[in-house]
Amino acid sequence: MASDVATVVYVAPAGARAASAGVFITLSANIAPWADHAHRSCAPRCGQGKMDETMEKKVVNDLAAMMRGIAEKRGRNAQWAEEAVRESVSITRPRR
Repeated sequence: MASDVATVVYVAPAGARAASAGVFITLSANIAPWADHAHRSCAPRCGQGKMDETMEKKVVNDLAAMMRGIAEKRGRNAQWAEEAVRESVSITRPRR
C-alpha cells in the first residue's frame, strides 16, 4: 500500500486461487488481474490453536475493517472484501 511505484498481482494460471493472506495482497495491488476461473477467498485462521470467542471476534472485526479500507482505497468492492473475512465468501472470475 505504501509503494512509490504501481504494484501488480496476477492470480494465475486458470483455476488458481488467492486465499487468506493472498486476498489481502491481491486487493492491495494497484493492478490485480486474474486468470479465467481463478478465485479468491479469505477467512481468518489462527496458527497457534483455537482462539477464545472474544479474541476471535476481535480478530475478525479488525481484519474485516482492514479489508474494507484496502478495497475502498483501491476502488474495489468493499462489501465483498468485508464479507470475505466475516463469512468466507468467495468469488470466481468467469471465463471470458
